[in-house]
Amino acid sequence: VLDDGTQQMGYVTLEAADEVRIRNAAAQELVLPTSRIEERHRLTTSMMPTGLMGNFTVREFASLLDYLESLARRP
Repeated sequence: VLDDGTQQMGYVTLEAADEVRIRNAAAQELVLPTSRIEERHRLTTSMMPTGLMGNFTVREFASLLDYLESLARRP
């Protein structure tokens, strides 16, 4: 929760003295100045909806993993 009341959710990709970077569910990296962060909470559950992968075939799941790995290689 930021000082203006907005909320951001994601996983931490970088934590420094002056900023925290998080990546949200849309794979966007957000830079949050630590001076603006009022509250932080650790989620007790995954950001992924329950059962989302239940209908995927092994091939579809492998394709998804390939795609996610390709995002990590982007500059």
